[in-house]
Parts: sequence; C-alpha cells; structure tokens
Amino acid sequence: MYDSSDSFSPAQPDFVRQIRSHIKNLQTELDSRRTAFEASVAPLEAHIRQYQSMLCPCHSLPTEVWGEIFKFVPTLRKFTEEDSFVVNIHPNSSEYPWNISRVCRRWRMICITSPNIWNSVSLTKMDRFTSGTNSILSAVLERAITSPSLHIRLDFTSFSLEYLPTMQEYLPRITHLHVEGKAKEFARLTTILPLSNLRELTVRVFAAWFSFSDNDSDDIENEDEETGSQWDDEPLDCMPILRSFQSCPKLRVLGLEVDMDGMCAEAEPIDHAALTFPWSQLAELTISWPNNGGVLAPLYESCENLEKLSFDGYAYSPASPHHWEAVAQVVLPKLSSLDLQNVPWGMPQSFVCPSLDTLCIGSICYEPDVMDMGYRGEGEYGV
Repeated sequence: MYDSSDSFSPAQPDFVRQIRSHIKNLQTELDSRRTAFEASVAPLEAHIRQYQSMLCPCHSLPTEVWGEIFKFVPTLRKFTEEDSFVVNIHPNSSEYPWNISRVCRRWRMICITSPNIWNSVSLTKMDRFTSGTNSILSAVLERAITSPSLHIRLDFTSFSLEYLPTMQEYLPRITHLHVEGKAKEFARLTTILPLSNLRELTVRVFAAWFSFSDNDSDDIENEDEETGSQWDDEPLDCMPILRSFQSCPKLRVLGLEVDMDGMCAEAEPIDHAALTFPWSQLAELTISWPNNGGVLAPLYESCENLEKLSFDGYAYSPASPHHWEAVAQVVLPKLSSLDLQNVPWGMPQSFVCPSLDTLCIGSICYEPDVMDMGYRGEGEYGV
C-alpha cells in the first residue's frame, strides 16, 4: 500500500509496473472476499427457503383479528348438543382450543388473552377431585372472566361438588347454564346458586329405570312388577332440583326436561308458585315432561310474556275419553311459536294466541279417542 506522503514521478523507474502490480493484488483480494461472501450466503438462502412459510402475510395480522378468526374454528365441524360447549375441561392436543394454543408461542398468547375462546365450558368426567383438574378449571374460568357471556354445561352424573368453591366466584357471571343428572345426584346440591346474570337455563333430569331380575333382555317394556323392575327416582320430584337454580332474576329462556328413555314414570307436579323464577319475564319455555305430571295450565298462565312455547310429552293417552278433562283456556298474547307433541290431559283445552305465526301439533291422543270425543260431544282440543 502507498501512503499519502509518498510521491511518485512518471520518470521514476518501474512506477507503472508497481501500480499495475498493486491493482492486481487488490483485484485478487476482492475476488477472494466475493467468493467467501457467496459461500456464506448459500446457507442463508437455504434457511429462507426452509422457513418460507413463516414469512407469509398472515403473520402480519393483528392479534385482535386472529382472536376473531379462532372463534369460528368450532363452527367448521358438525356439533352434537354436547359439542356446543366448546372447551373440554380435560386438555386434549387434538381438540379446540387446546390444539390451537400449541401451534406456536404467538398463537398460544392469542388464545390465552382472548376471553371469547374460553367462555363455553363443558364440565364432564369430574367425579373425582384432583388438584390438576381444579387448576385447569380455575385457569379456564379466569381466561373467560372479561367475556360478556359465559356458557357452562354441568353433568352431575360425573361431577364432584368439591369443585364448587373454585367456581363460586364465577357463578354470577354465568349467562347460559345446562345442567343434567339423576334426581338423587341433584339432591347433593343443597344451596341456591347465585346466578344473578343467568339468561338461559336448561335442567335435564334422567329418570333411571332398573331391574332386580336376572333377565338381561333389552326389551325393557316386557318387564313388569313381577320381575322387580321399577323407576329409581319414582315418584320423580323436580321441585328440590329447581330450587337450587331459581336465583336468576334475568332469566329469559327456561328448559325443563325429564328424560325417561321413552318410558312413562310417575312424576310430581310442578308447583311453579313455590319457585321464585321470573315466570312473567320468560320469553321462551321448553318442557319435556311425563304426561301424568299434573295440570300445567297455571304455569303457562303465569308466563304471560311468552313468545315461544314447546311441550313434548310421552306416548301416553287416557284409556277412555272421560279421562280427558277440560282445563281452562290460557291466553298468551305475545306467543308467536307453539309446538305441542304428545299432549297430555293436563294441558289447557285451548290456547288464545293472537300473535301466533308458527304452529306444530302432533300425537294429541289416540285417534279412536278423538273420534269418540267428537261423537259424544265431550269436548275438543283447539288452538
């Protein structure tokens, strides 16, 4: 290299030769560095090709947009009634939302901080209390705490009441509640739950049929008293069950279901006046009830603002027309949808529904009884 203080004159010997030699050395060094640079770039290009998928535009989406997208993931598959409660309290890497939260660090953070992903929880297979499941329950409910709604499905057939203290803080935030189990399992719940924000409630009671006989036949209908067959919960009394859920001043939708697997057992009537449900505020009422469950007209009369009423009884009708007693008519001025299936004798003889636009009636009673009633002039069922 030449210093700036050096001076040359074209007259000096070998000046041109020295300059050319110096330029050649610089060219050689430049070529060497270019070769080294190209060698270092090759692995980087290979890495870029390998992780090209990570450079797609979707990674520039805001966190809030990802949260909205994740909410619609469950709708991509068909649901059963149980599936409608999205979050299974038992983590499974193949189930939503646990599968999404395990894709990458960012998706996990989005899932954890999006309350609408965790606001629909299924509490099943929790018959044995464990600290691990209790911690998961607490974490899931905490993630949903800022959501405007909280949907809970509670299965008392496999639920330990030891989890209730963990849920106590979140009970007033529940807006939709589906509870099910046998009457004896509901009896373990001795306190009224504080459901101050509950808007929709479904109570489903399983009436258990069992037999003391040694006959393993699947044809339950052929079993009778001689074989020792009977209902486990007979007579079925749902009043103690309903009392635990009656502290819900904002309730608008109520479903009362008795599941008897197509059989017909004795059931105590619903004394609606003894319950503090806001009957007059209900907009929708669904009842699946034994046909011998008492007169239902007083209950309907108290639901004066009903917009939708559905009743599904069991295949039972009076043996003769004189059992079909006339019950006072019920006036429901706001009712727009009426669905009556397997209508029992305890139903009103007629509904007055000036706003009705949807009507579905099926299996009122046996056709011979209807004909006999008409011929004898003992009344008719009308809407």
